[in-house]
Amino acid sequence: MLRIEEPSAVAEARRHLRRVAADMGASPELTERAAIVATEVCTNILRHAGRGRLLVQQMPIFGHRRLVILAMDQGPGIARLDRMMEDGVSTAGSSGTGLGAMQRLSDRFDVLTEPDLGTVVACEFEDGKTPYRPDGGTDVAAIRVNHPGETICGDSWAVREHGGTAELFLCDGLGHGASAAEASELAARQFLKHPRTDPGAIIADLSDDLTATRGAVAALCRISPKDRKMIHAGLGNISTLRLGPRQVKRVPSRDGRLGGTPRSPLVETSELDPGNMIIMHSDGITTLRNIEARPALYRASPLAVAGAILRDNFRGRDDAGIVVARMGIWKTAR
Repeated sequence: MLRIEEPSAVAEARRHLRRVAADMGASPELTERAAIVATEVCTNILRHAGRGRLLVQQMPIFGHRRLVILAMDQGPGIARLDRMMEDGVSTAGSSGTGLGAMQRLSDRFDVLTEPDLGTVVACEFEDGKTPYRPDGGTDVAAIRVNHPGETICGDSWAVREHGGTAELFLCDGLGHGASAAEASELAARQFLKHPRTDPGAIIADLSDDLTATRGAVAALCRISPKDRKMIHAGLGNISTLRLGPRQVKRVPSRDGRLGGTPRSPLVETSELDPGNMIIMHSDGITTLRNIEARPALYRASPLAVAGAILRDNFRGRDDAGIVVARMGIWKTAR
């Protein structure tokens, strides 16, 4: 995650984006589109908020690769977002033509802005081969950030579709650094190829797989839009919340860890309603409080919601992983 605090950060953001795009094998066309957007969002942060942060990552969802840009600031917010989305309205002196251009250059685009809390700009770019179209009726985004003193993240996430359901997995390797990453990445790989669909059984099996590592905590959420049900299995302190209209349900987990003394995860089944949002996060994120009192989150894309949580709740002294899912597919309202 890059700090955007001075003009030189704009060029560094472009260089960083090109490295991430090259690592995922992105086409030159996609890379150039994303580079223009990265330049514009960083310029906007400096001119309107003074400072902020930029996150550029690969986000493989249901087998589809995406490059994502999250620009986050704690400025005054955008009072007239509809006006700023119009053609020809731009940040003075910037290289692009404003939010409208960013929307056209992105395959998916959202702006989450709240008075006195700031703005999150969320942009997604597809590899052009197999566009992301969730078949199961669940829209998902996930991000992770490493401990500030490390170059590798000890949190891992993975998602898959199985028989019309979405399965969301988040794992936090104990501690941070290479050993934590080894444990969490092993768990994510094993989850993706696991033949079973019962969340409790999967978590139990993954615990056996991690006995030779330092261990991890994890949660698995299985969402069935057709049945409007969610099955959650958790072992350790991964937090999972279900957001409905004006209410939040915190899903319980059981103390323990993968790779430790055999212990069954806590499994809970609950009903879902259209538009419900599921948020999973590791302990690198502080407890989410009064989130139900922020109506803008209910209208935002999963990626923008993840960005707002990262901006407002990142502890800054540990790895952090966030997975956000919404019943129904979010679409740009503009």
